Amino acid sequence: MAGTDVVTENCTPATVRKLQPIGIQVNPGKLRAMATEYILFDRTLCDRLVQFIAEHGLVADVRPDAIEGFVIVVPDTPDEDLESAIAAKYDSLMEEQFHLIEVEDGGSRTVMAVTATLPSGEPCVVPLTGKLGRRLYEHFTVEEVQALISEIVAAVTNPSSGPLCKR
Repeated sequence: MAGTDVVTENCTPATVRKLQPIGIQVNPGKLRAMATEYILFDRTLCDRLVQFIAEHGLVADVRPDAIEGFVIVVPDTPDEDLESAIAAKYDSLMEEQFHLIEVEDGGSRTVMAVTATLPSGEPCVVPLTGKLGRRLYEHFTVEEVQALISEIVAAVTNPSSGPLCKR
């Protein structure tokens, strides 16, 4: 496979750095920058997150979600403090969103979605009941919920019938 062009829409600069030393060439025209996606159902909350991101020098893309709400796409940044600040702002907006939902419909939302990563690296959306989703987000950060769901998805897609503890 050495010397073969790898053409993929999902190839990040970090992947290129890993592949080149072992002789795999990547078509640079196909590189994709990594990004973090957030979802909010309320337009005002969405606008507040986009404004917060803009105040920190980043440009967020917003698109309608296929089911409901808005997906805010933020380019990854090497500044971990900035990423943490954005995640904290999102968490506070999620709290507001939960309260808005409870006021609007008495908390009867039946589905929430969590983005998870399949073992192949492909993203997928996992629906959760609103009640369970709210409980998860009360106790975990968005990243922790996504990691938890991704691990569950990996265990389900590659089941192990043996014991949990092995020598």
